[in-house]
Amino acid sequence: MADNNKPEPLMRRILGASWEQLAAPVRAHFNVTAGSPVRVSGVMDEVAQRGIGRLLFPLFGLFGVLVPYHGRDVPFSVEYSADNDFLYWNREFLFPGKRPYVFDSRMCFQAPGVGVEFVRFGIGIVMSVFCVDGALVFQSNGFGIKLGRRWLPLPIGWLIGRARIVEWGEGDLLRMEMTLDHPWLGRLFVYKGRFRID
Repeated sequence: MADNNKPEPLMRRILGASWEQLAAPVRAHFNVTAGSPVRVSGVMDEVAQRGIGRLLFPLFGLFGVLVPYHGRDVPFSVEYSADNDFLYWNREFLFPGKRPYVFDSRMCFQAPGVGVEFVRFGIGIVMSVFCVDGALVFQSNGFGIKLGRRWLPLPIGWLIGRARIVEWGEGDLLRMEMTLDHPWLGRLFVYKGRFRID
């Protein structure tokens, strides 16, 4: 018998019926509820800024977005936790000869198929979230800032471009790729890797 009082994972709430279409390892690592964190670890095959993206990274760094270093075969881990309103990501990257780089964010439900991922200073990235062939896809679809209870749209997509994150399963292994593409300037950033639930 289902426990109707059990909290629902945020990603399941966003995806609705599509949750069941996710590959089993993808579903398992997003099956995060209050008091039941999930940790994954693995290796980033590539972390790179490209072209003019290198010039924009001081701005991204100010807002605690993305990763400011280049590297290959970079060890990383992510701890997912949740409360009643948010799913939290606590990411740590271990670049040789550098202090661990931590990149945190949190996501809330906005509407079916839509979440908002917040970084520093209340900046939010509106994400379309959907399933394609068992993979989980996040695609940026606007920016804004939360001022108290008000949401103020920020017309900065022309500057930043569009982010796309895809996570999929290969057996018990998870793979992911995050890209940031600008309509005029091309690819500004990529990181991609493989990981497992600890």
